[in-house]
Amino acid sequence: MFCYTDSGKEFLGKEMQDFFKTHNIHHGTAKNQAVKASIVERFNRTLKERIYKYFTSTGYENRWIDVLPKIVKAINESVNRTTGYAPASINAQNFEKLFKSEQKDTKKPKFAVGNTVRISKHKTIFRKGYLPRFSFEVFKISKVLRHQARTTYKIVDFENDPIIGTFYQEELVPSDKESGIYRVDVLKKRKLRGKPAEVYVHFKGYQDKHDKWMPESDLLDLQS
Repeated sequence: MFCYTDSGKEFLGKEMQDFFKTHNIHHGTAKNQAVKASIVERFNRTLKERIYKYFTSTGYENRWIDVLPKIVKAINESVNRTTGYAPASINAQNFEKLFKSEQKDTKKPKFAVGNTVRISKHKTIFRKGYLPRFSFEVFKISKVLRHQARTTYKIVDFENDPIIGTFYQEELVPSDKESGIYRVDVLKKRKLRGKPAEVYVHFKGYQDKHDKWMPESDLLDLQS
């Protein structure tokens, strides 16, 4: 049995880890601190959207508690586009059918081994929506894990060093790396006798281990 959670202390504490071991449960964690549980996070987003619609229509931004039960009831009675069911309509009779349909989704992973991807950045509550949400650094899918209802992925960097942890599909986005163009900071320059001028660059969003010397002529000024 597998259990995939966020990195909360309630899951990483000794008591919970002993429980996993006792019951032979393999425990994995999401390394993106913003990922708690995608289904719950999606519900939280829907709840916030409806609360803000209430604020807009009434102007009462400090009295959301009074209307919260009605908003939650309305969400539970709304048909979910993914499952085709309203949460309030799920019962012991249709649960097995719904569970089997979720299992089928694992047969169609979004990514395959060798695909290039970027990973989601830590997103705080106040993070602006127009800021980049995914890393500059590009990674490769090294393994597709389909041992549970939700497919997860292992990734490596372009030196084939593994990145710790496993990732949900929602934590990754496809990347087209074919252009070969990267943003860089020039850290220093050098000119050796009889050789072209070189620059030592840091690739923005990448680890320092990728810093390197390269011909100055390879630089492009994209602002000109």
